[in-house]
Amino acid sequence: DWSSFNQRILGHVVRSPPITFNCGTEGFTEDYAVVALDRTKIKKAFKGNVIDLGTEIPMFTYTLMMYPLYLKTPHLGLKYPVDRLLPLRGIMTEELMCNPDTLDNDGESCRFVIKRGSTTGVTIGRANGVYSFVREYFSNNTYHTSKEWAILPYDKNSGVFSARGDSGSVIVDGDGQIGGMLTGGAGDMEALDITYATPFFWLFSRIKANGFPNAHLDPQTT
Repeated sequence: DWSSFNQRILGHVVRSPPITFNCGTEGFTEDYAVVALDRTKIKKAFKGNVIDLGTEIPMFTYTLMMYPLYLKTPHLGLKYPVDRLLPLRGIMTEELMCNPDTLDNDGESCRFVIKRGSTTGVTIGRANGVYSFVREYFSNNTYHTSKEWAILPYDKNSGVFSARGDSGSVIVDGDGQIGGMLTGGAGDMEALDITYATPFFWLFSRIKANGFPNAHLDPQTT
């Protein structure tokens, strides 16, 4: 029964550190919250950590976008989830993030990634293997610089990868490996769109080191 306001409360925040730019020796942005969920509210509907691929991108289009060489090498073993729920399987390593082991249509190394955001829904983009240094300006004429993982639009016709309101979305590859958490973007025109994310291999280690040493990505509701 979702008619009662109290029934819509699914949990509570147990940790939400202040946003920190250029955090630690790595210099990434730390911006996250840990929420304890009420199991009784989600037990029946919980499907595990998944991304709902929805119907915005048809199955065949999704397959060719994520794996451009699929028709030439169908033995890749790609399996589109029948229920359209892409399971999240582990964390993308920094080595894989900076040295993609998949190819685009031109045979160049490229990591295609996907996210589902509150504003733009399901979109596919190209992850950059080189970190970006992003400078955030504030109204008091100060600024902070952080290192970020950059995601570019899929191509010149695909539109933006993200927009305002998508922050907090996880960005994953076709295997469901979590690459990063979306923090922001740059560019007022679709052709200039760049999405920035904090690498999850680093962010998850920060979460573990700050009060949640047993954190894992295989939640159970039993």
